[in-house]
Amino acid sequence: MATKATHRYARISPQKCRLVGDQIRGKSVSVALNILQFSKKKAAKLIKKVLDSAIANAENNDSMDIDELMVIEVQIQNAPTNRQGVCKAAAFLLRWPLLVKLALMGLKAFPYLAKPVVAMLDKPNKAATSI
Repeated sequence: MATKATHRYARISPQKCRLVGDQIRGKSVSVALNILQFSKKKAAKLIKKVLDSAIANAENNDSMDIDELMVIEVQIQNAPTNRQGVCKAAAFLLRWPLLVKLALMGLKAFPYLAKPVVAMLDKPNKAATSI
């Protein structure tokens, strides 16, 4: 069973937020937190808040072990647009908010994934070591 958390109507463009969301999809929670902590993007702060909320939900509501959680889903979708003010020359000013949905699942739910994920986390990045 997945633990979910959402952030609605964030004031950032979805394209900028998807760049950060793609970096943490499929990673363990500890790796995802490190990626978000050292990122300089505004979207990283928003997604980190959602990830912290999902971790707290998993720990308190579902009694899951934090060390075994994995980010299985990151959805970044457009929310309904807000019209701000009336501009005679340019019609309306539109703001494009977004919805951030994040889902976590314990590795015990995927026993066939547990070994490859742990092995993947232990291996150094080949691209970084070959330079």
